[in-house]
Amino acid sequence: MLFLLSPCTRSTAYPTKPRKKPATGIVRSTSTTTGMNLFMTIVRPSAPSWASRSIPLCSGGTRQKPCIWFRGFCSQGDGVCFEGHYHYKKAASRKIREHAPQDSDLHAIVDDLQAVQRRNFYQLVATISHRGFYCHEYSMAISVKRDSSSSQDMTADTEEAVAEALRDLARWFYSRLEREYDYRMSDAVVDEMLTANEYTFTDSGLHISWV
Repeated sequence: MLFLLSPCTRSTAYPTKPRKKPATGIVRSTSTTTGMNLFMTIVRPSAPSWASRSIPLCSGGTRQKPCIWFRGFCSQGDGVCFEGHYHYKKAASRKIREHAPQDSDLHAIVDDLQAVQRRNFYQLVATISHRGFYCHEYSMAISVKRDSSSSQDMTADTEEAVAEALRDLARWFYSRLEREYDYRMSDAVVDEMLTANEYTFTDSGLHISWV
């Protein structure tokens, strides 16, 4: 698999005290950055290069920003979407299994892509772009074509199979973000954070410094 990810400029506003609320924006913060790093690590074996643009910083420098959006985690329509390009890469299945040997869901996705590529002599390429306002697997427009020197057509149901596998990848990413979010919002982790930062509250739930 190859994903060339271009930058985005959306940002995420996080609460100043622990409270469960929908999160939205680019993949940021300790928890979601963990998810993004995992995502990039998993697809990197088949992605020798990433397409991106330089994003200006207030300091005058620049940094690279991939185009991966999410919204979550408690409303209908929540999910992950991304932009990029896909084509077959030899040994992708083996390398992904080396990175995530226990992740059967991820194995199934790469196996589905490899199966449809095999039927088309490994000539399929796809472009994934974000459309609309929402961020979920169905807000990605996915176009598939066969890069054949003899102009051979794709086999039956090829475009649907590739698109569904790429949407499964977005679902996979979202499930990992949601798992991490639930952990970060758990009573045990919130209690640990409150204790470590010596936060105190009134009986009505107001932070002492806000009273």
